[in-house]
Amino acid sequence: AFEPMAKCAEKILAANNMRDKVRVIHKRSTEMEVGPGLDMEEPANILVAEVFDTELIGEGAISTYNHAMEHLLTADALLVPSAGRVYAQVVSSPQLHSFSRPNAIVPLNFPQLHLPPSFASCPGSMSVHDIQMSQLSTHMFTPVSDPIEVFSFDWSGRDIKLTCNERTHNVFTPKLRKQNQSNNNDKYQEALTCHAVLMWWDITMDQEGKHILSCAPHWEQSSSTGPNSVPWRDHWMQAVYHLPPPLVTIPRNATNDVTDRRRESHQSLTLTSSRDEYSLWFSVSAGDSATVVPAPHCSCGVHMTTSHMRLAQLSDQRRLEAMQTAIDSTLLQQEGRDEKAWLLLGDGINLLIVGKLATDNRVSHVYLVEASKHDCRVMAEFLSLNKLQDRVTIQPKKTKDDTIASVLEHKIGVVFSEPHFNTSLLPWHNIRSNKLMAQYRDLLPSPPAPPTSGITPLQINFNKNKDFTEHLPSMTGAIVLPARITVYAMPVCFLNLWKIRAPCEQRCGFDLTIFDELIDTARCRSDDYVEAQPLWEYPCIALHAPVALTSLDLRTDAMAVTATTDASVQLDTAAISRLVPHIDAMRNSCYGTRGGSCLSKEASLSEANTSESPSNLSDGKTVSATSSQVHFNGVAVWADWQFGEKSITTGPVEEVVLGEQVVWDMYSKQGVHLPRESVPLLQRSSSGNLAPKLFTSSVTIKDGQLSFSFNVRDYSQHH
Repeated sequence: AFEPMAKCAEKILAANNMRDKVRVIHKRSTEMEVGPGLDMEEPANILVAEVFDTELIGEGAISTYNHAMEHLLTADALLVPSAGRVYAQVVSSPQLHSFSRPNAIVPLNFPQLHLPPSFASCPGSMSVHDIQMSQLSTHMFTPVSDPIEVFSFDWSGRDIKLTCNERTHNVFTPKLRKQNQSNNNDKYQEALTCHAVLMWWDITMDQEGKHILSCAPHWEQSSSTGPNSVPWRDHWMQAVYHLPPPLVTIPRNATNDVTDRRRESHQSLTLTSSRDEYSLWFSVSAGDSATVVPAPHCSCGVHMTTSHMRLAQLSDQRRLEAMQTAIDSTLLQQEGRDEKAWLLLGDGINLLIVGKLATDNRVSHVYLVEASKHDCRVMAEFLSLNKLQDRVTIQPKKTKDDTIASVLEHKIGVVFSEPHFNTSLLPWHNIRSNKLMAQYRDLLPSPPAPPTSGITPLQINFNKNKDFTEHLPSMTGAIVLPARITVYAMPVCFLNLWKIRAPCEQRCGFDLTIFDELIDTARCRSDDYVEAQPLWEYPCIALHAPVALTSLDLRTDAMAVTATTDASVQLDTAAISRLVPHIDAMRNSCYGTRGGSCLSKEASLSEANTSESPSNLSDGKTVSATSSQVHFNGVAVWADWQFGEKSITTGPVEEVVLGEQVVWDMYSKQGVHLPRESVPLLQRSSSGNLAPKLFTSSVTIKDGQLSFSFNVRDYSQHH
């Protein structure tokens, strides 16, 4: 039905001498007609289709198959795949729960204020929380149930009719952890709350049910040896469904004595699974009686403007502790000053931060600049609930400056931002807070007098200077939090993410280069050089320590700067070569294909493509058929925000070690650049030595926007 793809398919068939064997019909299958002179002369007796997504049915599989069986196929047609099953597993996980509830976790050292009741009663939204579940640490959740088959689909509709609505009820006995695994004590360690349902599916590829394609996470696949050992897919993922309130809690004194029928009934739970033609939703109730809930729709307003990741970020202990330390330190600095009001900038400002400031007598007043009407309503409800209306003033972002000035009764001494804006895709997009502060500079204390200098800041050559704002004067004498942003980049080996940009080339003897050219043209026109990805879901191995690209002082008018800076570092190929066995083990012996995999066996590559000998597998350089090759196939980019002496990172949360898998912040998306071609790092020169490699980077700022350029090349090309 997509005309460019249909034309591409015809060109590919012609290039592979199959034009006379295959006919492309430029229509949706639901628009096709069968009969003499029509799209198909007669009904087909085999159907091969891929109409699935993370929810299995989200792309309209039910209506597509029903139409095909009624209008396009014979009654005994064979379908590939022939069937599908959906599995659900109930889990307890406060951390996963934070991805669906605002401020689900409140640190003890924050004021224990009342959150809006709508937070607790809101069922959430229908948006699918899809993740690479195999990368989810099993320490993050406690299984309450075994995986349960909740829906089964016969795509032909012969054995099980394909309906547009269905509901199932499964009664189960919760799996509870014992207090002491070494004895028979039947008391359980802790009460467990059912927070979420983990969902995945499988499809049966043949009619006999012998060949199953499973999307189960690694811990549910018998052949798995670790999170990176199962087949990787980025279209068919898994999903977390956050359970609606009231959440069911299994009491601390639950018993495992199933011989007592009275207790057995008391401790059983019921999982109710519902679906319509495109979506799934779940609920859990106590006992063996099901509670039917409608499809979730947000009633609190927060889910309408806030992503799952941002919701979890609101409860991130690491962030909150760093901000609290910075706030306490700033309040000490303000002692003795007249300017004791705080100006808060951003979207959906964390209620915990507002509550902490509004309840501290050292803060004379809090002014909020908020854009979203939903967030304004939630904030007003929070302030009213805690009787803080007189301590906080909410200013819509579009209010004119003179109106703000008319209500400004307290002198502003601090400008604070988390920073977060709903439309920001990448961490450094949030320097919008700097532009917003510039709009209110007339309401802020005057900056200290700049040092006498004959140099105009914007005329300075920044080419070798990583701090674009070093020579700019401060916009204000107020304390600014965060005071600085530093942007980092790091060359990496992605274990799998490179595949989303890898060309198909030859597959099963079929030449797909025409398709590669179409995709490459579209990428050049529409894709960003650096795209946003949650890298905790996409394992990668560090090829170098983080490289600081640039730093901006957010007390200055950073948005006015136009400048470029370059950086280059040498990659330690000798050290990388020594780590090959370790990286090999990390890959769990799952090697990729030529052109992108983080670690590829050259022998395997030559077997996969017999037209190429080992001597020309790596750009003409000879590589032993028994050696392993490590590739540079991506760059990770992130930002750190400086809050006084504390730094909040959107990148690695543990020390980066060469050759080790990077541990990323789960509550931010990072920037990713995937080069058009990967670069093998363990090439040897004619003398037999490893050829040194150089990682080069360039970053340009203009109108507050950062643009990047990255490359890895032979060190000799640099000199």
